[in-house]
Amino acid sequence: MHQALKQTWALGLILLAASCLLGQTPQPSDFIGTWKGEIETANLGFEATFEFAKDDWKGRLSIPVQGLKDRALKDIELKKAIFSFTITGIPGSPRFSGQLSEDGTTVKGSFLQGASKLVFKMTRADQAAADQLETLELIEKEIEELRKEWEVPGLAVGIVKDGKVYLSRGFGTRDQNQDHPVTPKTLFAIGSSTKAFTALALGTMVAEGKLDWDEPLRTYLPDFALSEESVAARLTPRDLLTHRSGMPRHDMIWYNRKDIDIEKIYHSLRHLDLSADLRETFQYNNLMFATAGHLSAVLDGTSWPKVVRSRLLNPLGMNNSHVLLVDAKKTGDIARPFDLRDDKITEIPYRNIDNVGPAGSIFSSADDMCQWLKLFVGRGKVDGKTIVSGAILKEVCSPQMVMGGLTGSNDIGPSSYGMGWMIDSYRGRQRIHHGGNIDGFSALVAHFPNDGFGVVALANRNATPLPDLLLMRIADRLLDLEVRDWSSEMMANKAKAKALEKKSEALVEGKRVEGTKPAQVLESYVGTYEHAAYGSIVVDLVANGDGLSVALNGLTADLEHWHYETFRALKNEEDPTLKGTKFLFRTNVDGDISELEVALEPAVAAIKFGRAPDAALSDPTYLARFVGEYKLGGQTISVDLAGKTLTVTVPGQPTYRLQPTRNDSFQLKEMKGYSLQFKSEGGRVNEVIFSQPQGMAAAKRARSEDAKTQSP
Repeated sequence: MHQALKQTWALGLILLAASCLLGQTPQPSDFIGTWKGEIETANLGFEATFEFAKDDWKGRLSIPVQGLKDRALKDIELKKAIFSFTITGIPGSPRFSGQLSEDGTTVKGSFLQGASKLVFKMTRADQAAADQLETLELIEKEIEELRKEWEVPGLAVGIVKDGKVYLSRGFGTRDQNQDHPVTPKTLFAIGSSTKAFTALALGTMVAEGKLDWDEPLRTYLPDFALSEESVAARLTPRDLLTHRSGMPRHDMIWYNRKDIDIEKIYHSLRHLDLSADLRETFQYNNLMFATAGHLSAVLDGTSWPKVVRSRLLNPLGMNNSHVLLVDAKKTGDIARPFDLRDDKITEIPYRNIDNVGPAGSIFSSADDMCQWLKLFVGRGKVDGKTIVSGAILKEVCSPQMVMGGLTGSNDIGPSSYGMGWMIDSYRGRQRIHHGGNIDGFSALVAHFPNDGFGVVALANRNATPLPDLLLMRIADRLLDLEVRDWSSEMMANKAKAKALEKKSEALVEGKRVEGTKPAQVLESYVGTYEHAAYGSIVVDLVANGDGLSVALNGLTADLEHWHYETFRALKNEEDPTLKGTKFLFRTNVDGDISELEVALEPAVAAIKFGRAPDAALSDPTYLARFVGEYKLGGQTISVDLAGKTLTVTVPGQPTYRLQPTRNDSFQLKEMKGYSLQFKSEGGRVNEVIFSQPQGMAAAKRARSEDAKTQSP
């Protein structure tokens, strides 16, 4: 069909729609809105869209199949119930003319172009749908603008409205180097948004009668222990999921560690200080969610990844989502993590947090997370099918613990915590949400239960507020509220925070005591320091020997002397996690460095790492050189070896076990403050020095034939 002819037909449909007022003279305002029409030929029809604007007698035409968009209408005339107009820029002066049906919803008429005359029909479009489409286009435009403004490489956004996917789209790139675009299936780390999955997985077990939210946890995990027995005995599964256990974060016991898993974390809890009583205050805690994951595995007889997969991901059709990083990487379509370092967007390595997976290890996409949102918007149903009990869903989304603090904005109400969800209000509307942040990724998942929609925003940049900004902008649009420019406000706050950071650094420097130096030579600080839960800290000399370095569970940094026996970690360009952390060395009464204190959890006292013994002192072959008899005055003291442990026997006293320290020294396990050190000459142990609070004494090796026990 001739291009001009098709364009003319489309315009006629709009005019006819405008003349469809029955029983009264049509007015321009009667035609405001969108009309859908079809121009008929002998073989096929062409769809067209007509829009009549609020301004007097202005209209426009679009015919998608022809690439015609927003073509202006002119010569618009209204005579009784007949409406007519022509299309601009089309040869042959194409003109539409039509009459409105009695019900005012349909226009039928003719399209004239030269000698050609065709039939068209036009029906008033669903204005709500048209407005929704216009809103969606605006949202997509604003998402991209905000992504660029906040320098986020890649972004995935999903919106579910009234049980259906309203938007699932990628923006930007998942890998700047290869310029791969983000798609609705691109995987992002959702971080702590994982917590809602862990909570709901346990909720399904409550629905089955396998678990009671308010039974003591020891009903299901008899070996559960904390540093305070009174708290451990009372703590319940509900407490695990609501950040009210009395334990602060203690995140460094799992962060970046490869030698600890969920079960080991669970057994390490007993070595961590609490900072409050049970249910006394809100303290965000990933370790309790790791424990909740361990609980789900015990109840199910499998593992937490299998629990989440079988109870939630599979039933929801979230087949592209993965619980472990290694599986997410295998898909290929996974976003790379980025951070702003030295004012430059820099790609950084993935941070594997599988060891605390129930608190934050899931990787998902916009498409899959829309399925998750459908579950909550649909109050337990997805596409008409019940996946989870509505009562359980309501329980996990109900306030359990006041989070405290004021928001500083009349638009955002006070917050409380449910089970894996935060609950507050946004501009008077109830909002249930949870963010997620892990190195290189920022996420936010939210739903408005009384307004029928939910939003997910996934970004591959570290600690960006963009997901929060997008949620508020999208909510403003969907709720038809006046848009608040949160972005400008947050940009201003960002600048203020940067200025405060510089002032803070100056204040820290002001606390430094000038003119001091370490009490011992640097070699004396070298060694391994251990904590039952936090693992080990290795202190060593730097390559040139004129400074110290530190390694905490794989995180490394060089140390600068700060003052007295305190050293401070310098910035490591590859991983700046330890930057600014202070390390305080403690000595014992003998002047040996025996302990290292580090403030790794601000809510409790500095964590104390005891100096580990020399490795050789746990080697039976090496220990054998100390075995024998030693003369002290008129007494014979016996040193023996049982497995890997030395013992010492003094006449008239019980046998004491020796705990190794360093430099061939040992402490008496049963006698605090008592120690001994073996002395060697020419490679042969010939003396032992006993130390006690009242003084010291030397005992000589008794017989020369003991030399046979010596090791070269």
